[in-house]
Amino acid sequence: FIDQDNGWVVGGKVDEQEGTYEGDPPIKTVLPNGTILRSTDGGASFAPLKGGAEEVYSGVTFVSQNIGILVGYDKNFSYFVRRTTDGGDSWTDVELPAHPSGKEIIALSAPEMINMGQGWIVGGAGVEEGGMGNKPVFLRTWDGGLSWEHDTSYTGSGGTLFSVSFHDEHRGWACGDG
Repeated sequence: FIDQDNGWVVGGKVDEQEGTYEGDPPIKTVLPNGTILRSTDGGASFAPLKGGAEEVYSGVTFVSQNIGILVGYDKNFSYFVRRTTDGGDSWTDVELPAHPSGKEIIALSAPEMINMGQGWIVGGAGVEEGGMGNKPVFLRTWDGGLSWEHDTSYTGSGGTLFSVSFHDEHRGWACGDG
């Protein structure tokens, strides 16, 4: 919520089925129900906005009634960032830079805009199986989410980040596994 009336929530569903052969890992399928909902009455009701077929949305943040950032992944588990300037009625893909480690980004979540210009997205890059082989991802924007760059000032080891929160432009917290 950006004020007492206006808020957004996102989601979707991944279906897991048993592997074809005994001992195989489960097969994950993204179901066609990526959901974006908006409330204009303080959460008393939510109306659906246009979502994507076979997509899951893992996070959303807004800095005004019009400008927002959406993070999610498609049926191939490829992560994306999208930006809206009309309150979520339409979304535009934002190009993401390659991770400095050379590893593929395998998870993005929790976009957080500090103000109209500065914001963060966290996640992980590395082995698809997850765990300590992953490298934390810190994406930062200075232009309201039009472009993103990797912040490499964190020198710790493995893990995927799930959440980020900033008190102001200089103090923030991120958490995850590893």
